[in-house]
Amino acid sequence: MSPIAVQPPGGDVPPAPPEVVEVSDESLQELVLDAPGIVALHFDAPWSRRSQEVGVSLPLLAREFQGHVRIARVDADVYPSVANLYGVTDIPTILIFRDGVELGRLVGLRPYAHMLIALETALLSPPGAESMRG
Repeated sequence: MSPIAVQPPGGDVPPAPPEVVEVSDESLQELVLDAPGIVALHFDAPWSRRSQEVGVSLPLLAREFQGHVRIARVDADVYPSVANLYGVTDIPTILIFRDGVELGRLVGLRPYAHMLIALETALLSPPGAESMRG
């Protein structure tokens, strides 16, 4: 007999894996804005199929860039003030920060390779370089 898959109650998105940091109103400053180096912040919502597709890539990116890039997510439905602060109106959106300053954003469903290139570009660009928009 095969194991039965258990769906979370209410169809909610399961919590992010340990290598993906959960961000809230209270932790935004510490985990993103005061964090040294590159942070990729994924805005998602449990109702967004595209957001769930991007979410599958987050642990892969976290492992790929371990020690170099912090991968984080915020539920835009639970913490709309964070989304409003950055003018995020489309889900999914990934904001890329360096030392708390937004470098660029990826809006909508993007292939893994595109996310990978955006993070590599952020790592390789010198501090103070012009922002990248995707």
